[in-house]
Amino acid sequence: MKVNNIENFVKTVAGKGNVIVLKIEPVPRCCCCSHCLPELWAKINVDIEPQVQIGHEGSAVLKFGEEQILLEQHESGPLLAFLKYAEKIKVVYTFVERLFLLCTNSFRDKGVSKIRISRKTITTKQKVIDERMVEIEIDRFKKDDIGEILDKILSNT
Repeated sequence: MKVNNIENFVKTVAGKGNVIVLKIEPVPRCCCCSHCLPELWAKINVDIEPQVQIGHEGSAVLKFGEEQILLEQHESGPLLAFLKYAEKIKVVYTFVERLFLLCTNSFRDKGVSKIRISRKTITTKQKVIDERMVEIEIDRFKKDDIGEILDKILSNT
C-alpha cells in the first residue's frame, strides 16, 4: 500500500500502536500550499532534501533512523503523523520544533495574528481518542517558548 496521506499512514502502521497527527495552521486561515507559501515549502524541502521533495499538496514519509513521519502539504497547514512513542524521540521532536518555527515565521510574514497547533491521537482501529489544541499569538511568540508549547501539545496529560 502506498503511504501518501494520513489515512493510509494510519492504516499502514495500525499494528504498531497509536498515531499522533499534528496540524499547524494560521489564524485567520490562509492557504498554506506551496503556491501560496513557496518560501515555507522551499525551506522545508531543503531540510528534507536528502530523502524526498514534497510537491504541491503532496506528502512524503520521512525516515529518521527507525522512526517514520508522514509530512503532508495541506492548504490549511502542514500535517504530521507519527507513532505515539516517537513523540519522545529527540530527532522527531527536533523536526516538529523546526517545522513549527518555519511556519511561525512564514505565517507572520503573511500578516497572520495567531498560529494554532492541534493534535489528535488515533488508535490502531482509526478512532480518535484524544484531541487538543493550542493557539499562540505570533507577536508574543519567542523562540524560547517553543519547548513549553510543544510539551503542552505533546504531553500525555
